[in-house]
Amino acid sequence: MSPVHRAERRVGKEQGRNNFPISRSLFHFGKLLRSRSLVALQILWLNSITDIFPAFALALEPSAPDMMNRPPRAPQESLLTPRFVGLIVWQGLLLAGVTLVAFAIGLDWHGTGSEGLRRATTMAFMTLALTQVFHVFNARSQNRSALTSRLWTNGWLWGAVATCLVLQIAAVTVPLLQRVLHTVVPTASEWGVIAGCSLLPVVVVEFVKLIQRAVTPRGVSGKTLAAGQEKLTGS
Repeated sequence: MSPVHRAERRVGKEQGRNNFPISRSLFHFGKLLRSRSLVALQILWLNSITDIFPAFALALEPSAPDMMNRPPRAPQESLLTPRFVGLIVWQGLLLAGVTLVAFAIGLDWHGTGSEGLRRATTMAFMTLALTQVFHVFNARSQNRSALTSRLWTNGWLWGAVATCLVLQIAAVTVPLLQRVLHTVVPTASEWGVIAGCSLLPVVVVEFVKLIQRAVTPRGVSGKTLAAGQEKLTGS
């Protein structure tokens, strides 16, 4: 698989999982609560900030050390394989789910009045943004854990994460951005919910990857490589 193809898959995976929970969150809460879980400018902010910077950084991801042990990609293979689509769907649902949980907690704490909705919306807005920012580390590999020595190999990614975090905090603390984005400064308890919901997908995906590596037989890489070479050459 060429570096360009790997970059396309990483960026495509990140974009798909980022956009899917936004759409799902709006759809469900628009029907269930008949109120706006996210306002239009918040969605524009998310698409402009949390999608663009991490996507560019993922395109500059260094090659994995075991790259030469992987089978070649067949020319006719689609970029969106069934497994790849499945990853986008279930992880997108996970990101959407934690966002809805944060919104529901906000409504439970503050009610459905004007101020309550604004606080609940801010919690959902921050959760969805930070979830996507932290989830970018999951998108670096479909199987490899994010918590390895390679965690620090992409300086561009860390720069993108830092930029997103600074801008996202500014979105709820700078008065001008508060007025434009209809946000408020979260309380300590609300920050706790936001942080917990934002980090949960990282834990879940890491656990799933751990199970996948545990059930994958040793030596499968070599067999897969040989099979891939035969498939590619048609021998």
